[in-house]
Amino acid sequence: MSPRPSNLPILLLALAGLAASNAAAEAPSDTAPPNPAAKADTLLRQAVRNIEAHQSISAKLRHETDLFDKHLVGSGTYREVRSDDVRKMRLELRTQLGEQTSSLVQVCDGKYLWIHSNLPSEAKLGRVDVAKATQALEKADTDGVLARPRALPSLGGLARLVRGIDAAFEFSAVESGQWGKDKQPVWRLQGQWRRAQLVKLLPNQKETIEGGESPDLSKLPEQIPDQVVLLLQQEDLFPCRVEYRRTLPEKTIVPGSPASRALVTMDLFEIHIDGRIDPSYFNYSPGDIKSTDQTAAFIRALGVQP
Repeated sequence: MSPRPSNLPILLLALAGLAASNAAAEAPSDTAPPNPAAKADTLLRQAVRNIEAHQSISAKLRHETDLFDKHLVGSGTYREVRSDDVRKMRLELRTQLGEQTSSLVQVCDGKYLWIHSNLPSEAKLGRVDVAKATQALEKADTDGVLARPRALPSLGGLARLVRGIDAAFEFSAVESGQWGKDKQPVWRLQGQWRRAQLVKLLPNQKETIEGGESPDLSKLPEQIPDQVVLLLQQEDLFPCRVEYRRTLPEKTIVPGSPASRALVTMDLFEIHIDGRIDPSYFNYSPGDIKSTDQTAAFIRALGVQP
């Protein structure tokens, strides 16, 4: 699923829901493979396992978007808990649109994933039947992929975020660095769209892409990134920053300055692991707003036919 202008700030965590996890936490290896792609694969796989092994996660969020000559900023919170292999979550995001504010609230209570978007022009409420979505994934899993640790059944949350990035992008660079005011040690992973994704984004260049040649990425719509940067804390491989970036036209690049610009960034901070979270956070009452069933659309967004 390619990002759209309206949901890019939400892309990072928009497919939030129920995750079934049977993975145990493992310590990150000190002897990572020398090949950047293999090293990135190892780090991402372990990051998912670590995330899904936690009983609870809470964090604050901030995001920035630079699209269509508009600079938008926002903030929010993320919480998730696991109980008896059922993962519940709540995501809240607010974005400032001039003098107006838009918001997104997603709550998975174990039965439904509720998606409430409140824009200046209208408010919408959708629901996803978690059991049906999970059954569709399991039915489509004809080769046992979901039984492997790398692709455990997961409809959402931070694990879905990392898996989605890994599925869409191929990483060519892994570097050790520092992040934030406290200079926290991080792994910096940088990747580009996988060829299968590029074929969807650039159908007119299908033969070039499938032939192994480099496509003309300047033909991508202006709101679509051509690379991603992911920062993982070295201590526990927890994701702390995601950047969707776009390469600048060569004629506009200033010597000594970055060759790309960030379209969308998302930071996670004040992260608390395995602490107590009030169960009431994961209760949701739709109130007077009429909801629409988005289960089928949600399943298709996961790459499966309902």
